[in-house]
Order: sequence, then C-alpha cells, then structure tokens
Amino acid sequence: MKKQPRRTPWPARLVKWGSVISLLIIGGQAALSVGTIECKLTTEKDCPPEIMDSLEEIKGQALLFNNLEEKLNLIKFNHPAQIKVTAKRLPKTIYLQVAREAGLYQIKDSSKIVTKSGFVFESTQENIVTIELPANSYEPKPDPLIHQNLVTLLESFSSRELEVTSISWQSSDKIHVHLANGLTVALNLEAVPTAGEKLKLILAENTISNLDLSGAELDLRFRLPVLRNVN
Repeated sequence: MKKQPRRTPWPARLVKWGSVISLLIIGGQAALSVGTIECKLTTEKDCPPEIMDSLEEIKGQALLFNNLEEKLNLIKFNHPAQIKVTAKRLPKTIYLQVAREAGLYQIKDSSKIVTKSGFVFESTQENIVTIELPANSYEPKPDPLIHQNLVTLLESFSSRELEVTSISWQSSDKIHVHLANGLTVALNLEAVPTAGEKLKLILAENTISNLDLSGAELDLRFRLPVLRNVN
C-alpha cells in the first residue's frame, strides 16, 4: 500500500503561514510609508524650509493605520505650529496643513520676530511693524510690560485702520508711533490704552483732516493734544 505523505501538524502550519503573513504586512508597510511630504500653511503658501526640515522626522512612517497627526504634533519647531493631515495618496505621499501664530512685530536691526503671545523666533517677514526697544529689554523674551502695551497699541491702531510702520519705545514716558501717512504720535504709558481711539477722533476733525501730516508730531501725553512740526 502506497504511503500517504506525512502532513504537517496544524500548529506548525499556523506558525508558518503566520510568518508569511507577517512578512507580507511588513513589506506592505514599507511600500506604503511616508516618502513625499506636500505641506501648505493656512495662508496657502508653501511651508518654509525650516518646517520642511523638521518634517523629515516622519519620513518612513507607515502611511496607513498610523496616528500620524499625534506624531506630527510631537515635533518641535523653532516656531510653534499645529499640523493636520489633509490627504494621503498611495503609495508614499502625505498632504499637510500647518497653522502657526503670525508675527506681530520685529525687533529693529535684528531678525527677531515676536508673536502676540510673546514667543520670539528668528525669521524674515515683510510688511511687519518694526519696534525699537531699549537695549536688552527683549532678552530672551520681551519685557512683559512693554510687550503687553505694544500688543494693546498695535491692536487698537489696527482696529481703527491706522497703519503703523514702526514704534520707538525709549522709556515709559517717551513712546513714538510712526504711521504710514508720515505722522508721528508721541505717547507715554498712561496714554497707550486710549491712543487709537483718541487719534481716530482727532484725525476726523475738519481742522486736521485737510492738513499734510507728513513730518508732523501729535503729542497725546497731555490733557489736550499738541500738534507740532518736527522737520
């Protein structure tokens, strides 16, 4: 009688097929891993090089069945950012959107940009207000009193469509705000909270609205405003 081939016991067969399946899964994960990163800021601009360099950390991560957003938000950037995955395209492409706090002002003669929350980072940014501060008043972060009053000033002027180009903060009694129309506004710390509102009302007056204010200084440090020519 012909002998029947000896069959491999079920436990051994399960181990064998389990190994094969594991190898297939591992191979599949390698084939479907992050290789190309398409990144946009919330402004629709491409992510800058410093962000792209940090995102290199996720290359090689499995594209599927992997909490990539959790891993992305563990990455430390030089400028705090929140990242979300907007799409994935097999086999290796991931699409990201990055939201980060905008710079509020730049320290004069430096590449230091400060956000509303007081975070300082190095960058280049166009069309941002330049602030001249007393030496070492922003090392390593801006002086809290100065910074909070700068936030108040800039938001107050912006909400009233008064375009500020630069601010010179020499002391709590000598703050000069330079506007795009050429007017300089002189303030002290006490005048900061109401400066935007007062200036808007003054500029709406008929006696002022028809004047060429380029090179003029409006001093709001006194009970009544003083307009002088500083040229």
